[in-house]
Amino acid sequence: MLRFTDSRSFDIGALCYQSRNDGRRTRIKRVDLSTFRPERSKAMREWVVHNVTLYYTRNSGYTISQNASKLNSFFNWAERNDFSDFLKSPENYHVALQAYTQELNTFKLQKSSATLTRLRSEALHSGPVFFPQSTVNFHDDLPRPSNDTRSQSPTEPPLKHEIEAYLTPLQYLFDGLTDFLLNFKKYPAQIPFMAEYIWLLPGDIPFISAELLAATSSPRLGVKWDYERGRVRTFEEAKQFSSTLPHHVRYQLDEGHAAIKAANDDKRHLKRMQLAKLAHDAFIPLFVANSGINEQPLRDLPFDGSYETFDSNEKGFVGIKMRAGGREIRLSIKKTFVKHLDKFIRLRKFICENTQNEYLFVGMTVYEAKADGRLREAEIKSLNFRIKNFLILDFKGLSYQKLRKYKSNFLLSQGYPIQVVSALMQTSEVTVFKSYANANETTAIAEITAMMKRLVELLDDYSGEEIPAGDCADTEGRSDAVPPPPDYEPNCKNFEGCIYCTQFRTHANEASIRKLLSMRFVIMEYLNCCEDKSQFDRVHGAAIAQIDRIITELLEKRPEMAVVVDRVSAEINNEFKLSDYWKRFYHRMIQLKVMK
Repeated sequence: MLRFTDSRSFDIGALCYQSRNDGRRTRIKRVDLSTFRPERSKAMREWVVHNVTLYYTRNSGYTISQNASKLNSFFNWAERNDFSDFLKSPENYHVALQAYTQELNTFKLQKSSATLTRLRSEALHSGPVFFPQSTVNFHDDLPRPSNDTRSQSPTEPPLKHEIEAYLTPLQYLFDGLTDFLLNFKKYPAQIPFMAEYIWLLPGDIPFISAELLAATSSPRLGVKWDYERGRVRTFEEAKQFSSTLPHHVRYQLDEGHAAIKAANDDKRHLKRMQLAKLAHDAFIPLFVANSGINEQPLRDLPFDGSYETFDSNEKGFVGIKMRAGGREIRLSIKKTFVKHLDKFIRLRKFICENTQNEYLFVGMTVYEAKADGRLREAEIKSLNFRIKNFLILDFKGLSYQKLRKYKSNFLLSQGYPIQVVSALMQTSEVTVFKSYANANETTAIAEITAMMKRLVELLDDYSGEEIPAGDCADTEGRSDAVPPPPDYEPNCKNFEGCIYCTQFRTHANEASIRKLLSMRFVIMEYLNCCEDKSQFDRVHGAAIAQIDRIITELLEKRPEMAVVVDRVSAEINNEFKLSDYWKRFYHRMIQLKVMK
């Protein structure tokens, strides 16, 4: 048995038998002893030695466990397809590998070529390990995985409304459950959740929202618990939901009252610890979104009972330093999040009590009342599942990757240079740019529209003008100045539509002109260096046309501004005197060699 991580192990010895129970939930496999293949014993010993060496030199336990899983798939395939003697000789192994590759290619419509190559990789790389003295080139005559021309879409950063829809209920859950536990409040109790108050009961389920209660018959029609009113049912009520004899109904109700008393007499009662587990897990996505940390570093975060804060030199952020076991971890989180971290530390102290645990986030299940080891893998996924089952029917959970990308997207949207974002996220500048370039592009597009909205506010005071800047000349004569792009049809309800209307009027000063012309300059530079212009032409091209139209209209109404427009335009084109935002953006693109 090989143990790769605290939560991953594999019965490598079972692969030495031709007949074995390969059930996914069975850690130790049942084998038929009569099907022992001695040639596999030697091969698997070589594989174990090879991968132990990789563990201490290059690969993580998680990577090796993934490789073992892929190798297991190859062994299972060989048993099903009459290749059970594939480890008897290098030639047999090569033939089996060719057939395996050919079969993988039949799945090209369901899986990408990259996936097919990955599935075959461990079987291919293990050939020289199994047969170190062989001269057979296991790469020869292997069919190449078919390329179905599909490209893998990177994980997109979540939109602001998506992150708010995810983190808001988690904040409610963390705060409400933590307050209930730390203040040792009595059952039944209510905690605020979104637009309602939900009841906490020591029943089969810890709580349920009104939405899920209406959609789920089991808790709504249960004999014992009334989740709508937060109590044990009366005898008369319970009889309506039960087909058993009256004394059986009374027994169930007595059980409910006894459960409440037991949970109220013990602050570490199993039902309370289950709530502690949920509060603990609800904090994890909040922490990931604020810190931008990956799952494995999160699980490895040390804890020594205290942490230090330091100035991160980034507006609105503070540095966090944690030490334990000779290690030091540094993170950057929003200053406003520090109070929530303090609250979590108090919750963690309650969970662990007198138990020593070296990790900030502790291992714990909803079935056990004690903390043990580090946080389990994919805990966010389990939390999302519980919220969907108990609280929000159409809940859209996010992953570690999505949450991490949110912080990087947020930092870029606030104007932080890629170098700063790279340092805060503890990843390379190239990775930040490749993964989050869309954030810059989205920011640029939004900035154009936002600038148009703010244009009126930036105008000089032209007192005495008959037509004030930003007013509509004639609502009855509304028409399109130019054909507007989708969603920009003038309708007098949004500013974006107004800028395409013949009745729109405005004035600008030097600062506004510089911003408009800076936008135009940077956007044109970006378009000139872009191989595929079609997408940006539809968005930026329309914005550029409107900038030109506004400038033209300005000069028609205020011809004396031509001197300012010419001077600002020359300063931008010859001396690169851009507005602050577009100067940062342009320099960033130059450093990354996106623009020349």
